[in-house]
Amino acid sequence: MSRHIKEIKTDYRHVFTRPNDQTPDILGPVEAEPPHDRLPGLWDYARMVWEQMCGVFGDSLDLIDAEYISKDRHRLLRDWVRNLEKLVRHIVFVAAIALKLAPAKAATGPRGMGRFHQTFWDDPLTWKVSFRMLALKRKARQRPVRAGQAAADADGETPFRSPARLAKPLALRIEAVRRVLADAPAHVARFARQLARIKAGNASANQPRKLSLPYWSFAPERRTSGIHAVARGMMIAQPLAENWLWKWEEPG
Repeated sequence: MSRHIKEIKTDYRHVFTRPNDQTPDILGPVEAEPPHDRLPGLWDYARMVWEQMCGVFGDSLDLIDAEYISKDRHRLLRDWVRNLEKLVRHIVFVAAIALKLAPAKAATGPRGMGRFHQTFWDDPLTWKVSFRMLALKRKARQRPVRAGQAAADADGETPFRSPARLAKPLALRIEAVRRVLADAPAHVARFARQLARIKAGNASANQPRKLSLPYWSFAPERRTSGIHAVARGMMIAQPLAENWLWKWEEPG
């Protein structure tokens, strides 16, 4: 690995800094109004989980450099990423509702040609990633039968399945979460304006759009390492988000 990549990795890993290594203080009443006093602790907690995840499994550059990771490591890392994404979405949701920004004006003119964006595999800041707050409606589709599976059905033999998994998709998701945590105000403001557009549309819609956040299970029997990592933050963020979502859906 070249020195240039090592330098980038050194700067990349130390994105978040805290005054000490103690767990951020996020305790307090869930019904606190407004929730601004709770958000700094939740943001710090999410950043701490991100650092722990990268310390255990490696950061985005480590995953891109490895290209493939084992099936078990992929399953564990995906569990961490999925639960951290849930935590960050709940925090952004609460912060956006607290802002109460006016909806942005829709663009009326024609769009010009998009800018050329060059990406480099050793520079995560150039990667094209996306962190969606609201799930897209997808049509159910039938997966095509693989050639190996078709051959197995014909011969009655189990096809060979690689024990490794491609690491790039998880690397992109980790980078997307890092960008939200590194520049929280911009992402919160963007989603706040999106919420304002939805609320303005619901005021005159026959069927108002209902919002929901992915539910996080508190069941001890379902505790995985990823669930355990975000548990303390989600126990605060989930009821806080649900409480403010109920208030947001009220007319007026």
